Amino acid sequence: NDSLHFKQFQGGNHLWVESTGVDADRIMGRTADVIFFDEVQKTTGQAIGNALKILTTAKYGRPTQGVQVYFGTPRRKGSDFHRMWQKSSQQYYHLGCENCKEYFPLYTPGSDDWQKIWIRDKIVKCPKCNFEQDKLAAQERGKWVALKDSHDQDCDMIGFHINQLYMPMFTREDIDKEQPGRHPINTERVFMNEVLGEFFQGDSSPISPDEIRDLC
Repeated sequence: NDSLHFKQFQGGNHLWVESTGVDADRIMGRTADVIFFDEVQKTTGQAIGNALKILTTAKYGRPTQGVQVYFGTPRRKGSDFHRMWQKSSQQYYHLGCENCKEYFPLYTPGSDDWQKIWIRDKIVKCPKCNFEQDKLAAQERGKWVALKDSHDQDCDMIGFHINQLYMPMFTREDIDKEQPGRHPINTERVFMNEVLGEFFQGDSSPISPDEIRDLC
């Protein structure tokens, strides 16, 4: 079938593809050097904590911690994933201007400035010199800029933020159609989570798994 659970490579290296389940008991007892968590926003903190024990004797990364990589879509503020993001370097991608050679963010967290920068189709306007240019070319000239110093005591990991605004197939008009009020079913929460890649807090947020465990 199309489901791959184990892959062996030359040199004795191998890849396991597994589910943590509720608390990661199913993978305890193994040893690994690197662990990748996909859909981490749906994985409980208990499962992550238990799963990381398989890195105790890892040959790469930090001693006893190995290499840890997390992928996910933001959901609710205050969640385990949100707390992890808060402890990261929070790097956002900045575009490179063809005219003034400066860098500028297409998306700034908590701001609608992107609507003034991305003016139409796949054309962006540099907020520093007002030069209009191709968004994809500006992305090629861009770079990552961190909000927090990776050496800060409050920074435990390197974090990268990316959302649909940077995906090459979308035009400005495509994104506009996803906004609540214009899209037939999208709510503000859906737009924030799925399009802007932001954690959301509001009355329409669903109860989190942590709240269910703690309160129910």
